[in-house]
Amino acid sequence: MPRICKENDLGPIEYKRELKNMIESKIKKYATQMKFRLIEGGGTAYYLIGVKDDGEIIGVTNIYHKLYCKLMNKICKQINSKITKVEFIGEDIQYMKFTIESRFNISDIYKF
Repeated sequence: MPRICKENDLGPIEYKRELKNMIESKIKKYATQMKFRLIEGGGTAYYLIGVKDDGEIIGVTNIYHKLYCKLMNKICKQINSKITKVEFIGEDIQYMKFTIESRFNISDIYKF
């Protein structure tokens, strides 16, 4: 299987194997995680769907493309952010790369 570098716990990049069984509590959990990644990236985060935490690319089949876009939009709305770009990366095995931009002011997070 092809692979990329291992996911880092810090920084603006998040890997997800898939976005299945997305009950409301899981969407909220992912929204909190996305907010962290946006803060780490100064307002921009990247989500790679179809990639394991160790960097192994497992890919996303075409039948899930539309569903994953809908789910990522739902997660973004939870934290006032938006998808600005969706890319399909790879030839034989493709993963999805979402570029997310915050609509909230990152500097407001640090005001007391």
